Amino acid sequence: MLALALLQLVALKGGTVHTMLPGEVPRVATVLVRDGLIDAIGADLAVPPGALVLDARGQHLVPGLIDGMVHHDLEHDPLYVLAGVTCVRDMGNDLGRIFDARARAVRDAGPGPELVVCGAVLDGSPPATTEAVVVTSAAEVDDKLPRLAALGCDFVATHLGLPPAAWDRTIELSHQIGLSVWGPVPRGLTLLDLVAKGQDGLLYLEGFLPAGATWESIESADLAPARELVARSRLALTPLLRVYARRIEVPGPDDDLSLLDLLAPHYAGYWMQDLHQRRELLSEEARAAGRRTTALQLELVRALWEAGVALVPGSAAPNPWLPPGAGLHDELALLVEAGIPPADVLAMTTRGAAEQLGLGQVRGTLAAGRVADIVCVGSDPCADLAVLRRPARVVLRGVVLEREDLARMRRDVIARQDEARRRASLPIEVPEVELCEGAVPLLGGRAESVAFGQILSAERWIVADVGARGRVYCARIASADGMQTTLTQRVADGLLQDFELLLTRASRQFSVRGLRTGGQFRIERRVQGMHLDTTATHERLVLVDVGSVTTALVLAQQQAAGHFAALYLEDVEPAVGRWELALGADGARLVRMGSSEMVATFRPDGGIEQIVRREGAGLVRTAGVASETYGGPGLPLAPEKPAGGR
Repeated sequence: MLALALLQLVALKGGTVHTMLPGEVPRVATVLVRDGLIDAIGADLAVPPGALVLDARGQHLVPGLIDGMVHHDLEHDPLYVLAGVTCVRDMGNDLGRIFDARARAVRDAGPGPELVVCGAVLDGSPPATTEAVVVTSAAEVDDKLPRLAALGCDFVATHLGLPPAAWDRTIELSHQIGLSVWGPVPRGLTLLDLVAKGQDGLLYLEGFLPAGATWESIESADLAPARELVARSRLALTPLLRVYARRIEVPGPDDDLSLLDLLAPHYAGYWMQDLHQRRELLSEEARAAGRRTTALQLELVRALWEAGVALVPGSAAPNPWLPPGAGLHDELALLVEAGIPPADVLAMTTRGAAEQLGLGQVRGTLAAGRVADIVCVGSDPCADLAVLRRPARVVLRGVVLEREDLARMRRDVIARQDEARRRASLPIEVPEVELCEGAVPLLGGRAESVAFGQILSAERWIVADVGARGRVYCARIASADGMQTTLTQRVADGLLQDFELLLTRASRQFSVRGLRTGGQFRIERRVQGMHLDTTATHERLVLVDVGSVTTALVLAQQQAAGHFAALYLEDVEPAVGRWELALGADGARLVRMGSSEMVATFRPDGGIEQIVRREGAGLVRTAGVASETYGGPGLPLAPEKPAGGR
């Protein structure tokens, strides 16, 4: 029970213990847990007086499972524990959240799995995600990687867009400071480059494809050179078989979709949108090609395992239909389908994963001195791994969670998401916007952003005239997740002159200020009012983008299409994006923004009609709720100039 967190000594007696230590076979024994660690294991172990003795007869005890690839969300902590997953590796996240989430007090309060983190993934420009840290040269790696390491990252993650020179320096510098590097094969590089340079781990299977080939265009023999190359190397692999296999699955109307009850409204909406697209677009021909691809990949992974390549199973949760916790079990099932014995797959996701993550001395096996992460199930998992999906008991860092505790956790998650869905249907209140002294309002309004049928945020905004100093664009955004954003930016002669951004969540406050001066734009960051750093750029910035409608309002006054520089936040670091503006019919503004796109349409008075942003596979739609012209004409769109003019 949860109350057992107060106990210091627990004995699990009479279960069949799978230590997962090399050469040891399962045996009936008692496991003694003291202060969150395994104290001793033995068949004839004497239980000290005062210990709580729990009957484990008929149960099989295995180490807690390790998921080698997730994108962690704090609200998913219970889902991992319910599935017996006691440690996860996060492959890139919001720097402002992930290190806080890893804190011991937060882990234990969940309760949640241990977190192994990279902080944020390193990517090139444009990045695949706004949470990435952009590095475009070796010099930027030397600048940013040590700062990431100083935050306490456990390893370094890279993405497809990392330029070759930056990737090369990332490997060198990471190894110098004692960090491993994991990621897919970056564009412009090959699997041979990764092996030659000594990258530690590979994500996904595309790196095995010959140059220019696709899974549909190859035969198994075409994979042999890459397979043999990796077999001769020390490169480990997280294959992510389920990421590919689930693409050809289309649950029907009679399938059980109850797992959506465990997810927040925006996840559930995203997943259902993905499902509807598959139902509409996935042909039988595409399914047949997908089945052939899966067969090739299963054959490849089995051959790699037979050759001794270290495999680290990962789920890629919470991407659509890759659920936290259960997604790892789906991946393990595919490894068994590939022909790898269940006992060996279990070893991969316990001892093997711990060794590859640098945790072999503390996790992954049941032995004295190891963290007491233990999953208890009702039959032998080495005969059928499916029994691990619903543990009878989970011991998480020494805290015993009985079956009724796990059931209560599940009910609590469902109730919390029911309440979240109720709240998501309610309007979000936003404070009034405050203008600086002397500013004359020209146009104001309110807007609401929706994704996957759920309200994400509400915003109030005002554009005001400040005479010879130009115009100020002011916005206040209240997000459904509790974030409050206030942005004021002043634009004159088509260029950003200064701005102030304030992000507030609970009691935490982060601010960024910028000022054009002396031919450069200087940017200062503060956390909780304390100075963090000051940087500068010589780019001719047009605006600051934080997802506010003021981005579109500034661009509505641009008179010509073309490229321009915008400031945005990659995690909590300012970054400059080279974006492209196109002028559409009826004054619409179309913007390519790195890895995303935006289309904005306007009311006759210049207010927002609608903004659609594509971010990854999802769309965020922002609708103008109301606008106010303060007795004047508002802010009609600027007349167009010929292409190339400004």
